[in-house]
Amino acid sequence: DDTWSIVGSANLDMQSLRRNEESNVGILDKEFARKMSEAFNRDLKEANKLDLSSWTDRPLYQKFLEKIFAAIMKRL
Repeated sequence: DDTWSIVGSANLDMQSLRRNEESNVGILDKEFARKMSEAFNRDLKEANKLDLSSWTDRPLYQKFLEKIFAAIMKRL
C-alpha cells in the first residue's frame, strides 16, 4: 500500500516456530516503504525463477546435502 512495511526474520516453519528466536517489525512510513519497494524491484531483476521442473531436476548431490543438513538441524 506504499505506506506499511514489515521487516524481519520470522518464517512459518517448525524450526522457526519452535527453536529460533525470530521477530518482525511493522513500519508506518511512506519514504521507508518507497525505499523497500525499490530494493525489492532491484532484487527481482537479478532473481532466477524456480519452477517445479527445475526444483525436481536439481542435482542428486544437492538433494543429498539437503537431507544431511535437515537431519543435523533436527538434532540441534
